[in-house]
Amino acid sequence: MRHRPSRSLLPLLALWLLVAPEPARAQFSGFAGSDPQRAVAGVLDAVCGVSATAGLQAECDAFAGVLGNGNEGLTLQQFAHEEYAAAGNLAIEFADRQRNEIYARLEERREESDSDARDTFSQRGLGFYVAPTFAVGEHDGSQREDAFDLASGGLIAGVDRWLGERAVIGAALLYEFRDLEFDSNGRVSRGEVTANAFGLSLYGSADTPIVRLDGVASFVHSDLRQRRRLVSQTTGYGLNRTARSDTSSQTYAISVTASRDFTQGAFVVTPLAELGYQAVVVNGFAETGTNGLDLRVDPQDVHSLQSLLGARFSYALSTPLGVLFPQVRLGWRHEYLDDDRDIDARFLGDTSRTDVSPQTDAPDRDFLVVGAGVSLTLPRGLQPYVDYDTVLGLRDVSNHIVRAGLRIEL
Repeated sequence: MRHRPSRSLLPLLALWLLVAPEPARAQFSGFAGSDPQRAVAGVLDAVCGVSATAGLQAECDAFAGVLGNGNEGLTLQQFAHEEYAAAGNLAIEFADRQRNEIYARLEERREESDSDARDTFSQRGLGFYVAPTFAVGEHDGSQREDAFDLASGGLIAGVDRWLGERAVIGAALLYEFRDLEFDSNGRVSRGEVTANAFGLSLYGSADTPIVRLDGVASFVHSDLRQRRRLVSQTTGYGLNRTARSDTSSQTYAISVTASRDFTQGAFVVTPLAELGYQAVVVNGFAETGTNGLDLRVDPQDVHSLQSLLGARFSYALSTPLGVLFPQVRLGWRHEYLDDDRDIDARFLGDTSRTDVSPQTDAPDRDFLVVGAGVSLTLPRGLQPYVDYDTVLGLRDVSNHIVRAGLRIEL
């Protein structure tokens, strides 16, 4: 015998179906004002009330309940993970740092071999050196990428050898620590990336009757510790958490430079052309610490092929302490391969695994690099130096780096 609901209960059941709360399916997209915000809002609209697990659904409900209170776009920005674009940038900068130090080492060898005091290569065959360094800098943000300040310290140690009078080969090891802190400006609430990088480079230089050729091949492994802050900017939504994650990256880089010195007394002008390729892999990872808003982020691949046409201007000035080498560098860089890329991720609390994919900025194809520095060659193989580098012509982005260090001939 089948039991049917009492007719007296049917109106109550119908009333409950009309007034019972449903899982939030608010239109978050209507509050999005930037690409990262739209990427997050579109996913929330699709998964809230459909494929969200309890933790993610609780965040959907809490946020949906305060829509209209203001600053919803900035809160959506807190959900986005555009901060992780910095991991790929850091990996490239580590390889750039090692390459620049090696080119400076080769220049130092040439300056010493051209001076009256013949360098230790010619006397012993082998040269050992170490260069502790420190750097600070800043990176202005854009709509898609966040602004940050950075500080780093590291050490490069190497050995090289003359092959006759016109060629040098060598190898160098790199260790560098970098701390990158994001600005707090509503779009992002601080957070940081810290990195420990370990690298190996093989390099060489050869003088030909026409030009001098320098080459560097490098591998850098970086361990990354990432902290992403999520703080609600909308009144009534009490989000205030930190997403934690750890990952690593590998960078493969090779560059070749052709140059020639034109000397007038102590003044030297060096036109140069460089071609460099870099391939970076940032491994995937999963966040912890934000309950329903934790993300699983896919690996990132970055490929860059850049050319440089420029010149270096230097002057050798004898002082009672040693030989002072002020220098100015100018160059035009062109990017052939790198493009904007999706940073694919998904909420761990989304059973449909819908991608949240904010894009990085498309790199500028052409820009200028400008630098200046001074080094002092002292007795006993000591060479303190200070360098400043910046870029001009980038859309919405500026980058300033100051480096100081001490090269020591062992």
